[in-house]
Amino acid sequence: MTTARTIDCHTHVLTEEAMRLLAKQSPKVAPKLTNIDARGGTLEIDGKVVQHPIPREIWDLGLRLRDMDANDVDVQVLSPNVFTFFYGHEVVLTQACAAI
Repeated sequence: MTTARTIDCHTHVLTEEAMRLLAKQSPKVAPKLTNIDARGGTLEIDGKVVQHPIPREIWDLGLRLRDMDANDVDVQVLSPNVFTFFYGHEVVLTQACAAI
């Protein structure tokens, strides 16, 4: 008999590596974390606060994995943070960011 797996099918991610890659595409709209503490921080894009607080598990993969273990989650289906779709910006930028 196989053991059932727990899958979290609605979770978002914005890793520090993705933020660096997005900054290379467009420093103006690059995601920036500020006011970081043990629980989270503030996400700014294009100089505007878009989410406060943003949970630390969005970018802290070690914390995310510990949280998954603590809640018996085996797998997560990851989606980009919605603010990195860059709606309203030029198409070339949104395509490049979607590829990241």
